[in-house]
Amino acid sequence: MDLIFFSDIKAASETARKLKEKEITLAQHFNSEKELAELKQKAKRENLAIKFCHVLEKADALELKDFREKTDFLAVFGGNVAVNKFAASSKQIDFLLQPVGTQKLEFDSAIANTAKENGVAIAILFSDFLNASQYDRISLFRNYFLLAKICKRAKAELVVFSGARSMQEMRASMDLDSFLVLLYQKNFDEETG
Repeated sequence: MDLIFFSDIKAASETARKLKEKEITLAQHFNSEKELAELKQKAKRENLAIKFCHVLEKADALELKDFREKTDFLAVFGGNVAVNKFAASSKQIDFLLQPVGTQKLEFDSAIANTAKENGVAIAILFSDFLNASQYDRISLFRNYFLLAKICKRAKAELVVFSGARSMQEMRASMDLDSFLVLLYQKNFDEETG
């Protein structure tokens, strides 16, 4: 499964088929049920499993309740300690997206343990890494390695999605899995070396 952030369902379906993907998840902040219903209608015309993920823009329990039954998944963009804790502590949230950025690490073992207990997967978006400047890419790598180390110790689920904002940013699952292996391998080498 890949999580993408653009709503051109036809282009996404064509690219997913070329990448041999069986399923994609369209993620965005849906402003209304009507907007979501229209996209679901378009998705039915495609010969591909398309799921929907509502992305909360802030820690909002009311919005969480409203969209829990209407979409397949719920996600929250992390990046600061308060939002990371909110997402990790809610059993209704499926993904905590980008809990780290290029600045100071805003994720710790307590958040990872809470996420594990509540079944919240920690998600890295490859597109942020892909589109980062050279300096920011180094900072992201450093924080991703630390995030992987923390998640591994806590046995929290860490996943990588393309996070594509256009069809050119979509990646095959095998590429994303390889990126995750790289993050874990670096930690493995440090522990055994």
